[in-house]
Amino acid sequence: MRVVVGVLSVLVATCSLRAAPENCDASLKQIAKDLQSSRKEDQFQGLSSLLRCKDYEDLPLVAKALDSRDRLVAAAAAMTLAMSGQGQYRQTLVDRYMGCPGGPGCTTDPVYLRAAVIVACSQLDLGTDPRFYELPRPPIEQMDDLCVNRVAVHVYEEDPLTGEEAPAETPSEGVSGEGSDEVGNFFELASASGSSKWVPLLAPLLTVEEPEVRRRAALAMTRLDPKWAAKYFPPLLDDENPFVRTIVVYALAEKLTPGIRAAFQRRLEVETDHSVSVLIRIALGELGK
Repeated sequence: MRVVVGVLSVLVATCSLRAAPENCDASLKQIAKDLQSSRKEDQFQGLSSLLRCKDYEDLPLVAKALDSRDRLVAAAAAMTLAMSGQGQYRQTLVDRYMGCPGGPGCTTDPVYLRAAVIVACSQLDLGTDPRFYELPRPPIEQMDDLCVNRVAVHVYEEDPLTGEEAPAETPSEGVSGEGSDEVGNFFELASASGSSKWVPLLAPLLTVEEPEVRRRAALAMTRLDPKWAAKYFPPLLDDENPFVRTIVVYALAEKLTPGIRAAFQRRLEVETDHSVSVLIRIALGELGK
């Protein structure tokens, strides 16, 4: 499936690249020069040749390109780090993405950084050309524990699985910044990947005080395996926010078990929101026959 983030490949491909030597021995001599060039075309050539020739010794130069003033170069550098499969850059990519949009590490469109995080943390094999890539349709279940734990640090300032507080120092690269939406970025990441590995981080957010956080957490949960909605959503039929209840009813109605039917009937007796009542009645078969 070709996804929207593939637009990056179209934009990068508009830059004409010189023909790369088929012999990697010849390419290796040029890669570092290309990555440090001031010409965008040379930088793209260097990124492509690096992956093709597995010149991972020059990845520190790619990491520096994350701070390029050209947001397209920064996006291609992020995807190159992800596609290289080198685990030491996963935390850097997570930190930069989670710091968007206000952090200084958010040097390109968060959509591209999110795609890079998914590729790096799921170890997807997308080939060797950062100018063109396709993400598979969710769910992408494989998700590295380091990435999950790092996201937890940003969202909770502690690991919700262990209860251990995060280190007091600023996250790597100093990427957190005023105006960043770390919780919102997490919801977008969980929705885009669809991995069940995010459930331990999502579940506590379903019952926080802020209604908008509960709503967005519930919406993200619907993008995962339906079994998680069946497990966590029934108590949310009594959520005080009708928007949360709407999401819950839609999700639970997909598989109307006897237990869910009984829960709907109980809720219908006390439901005060007309729209939610209508949805429950439709699910129970009382309307729309």
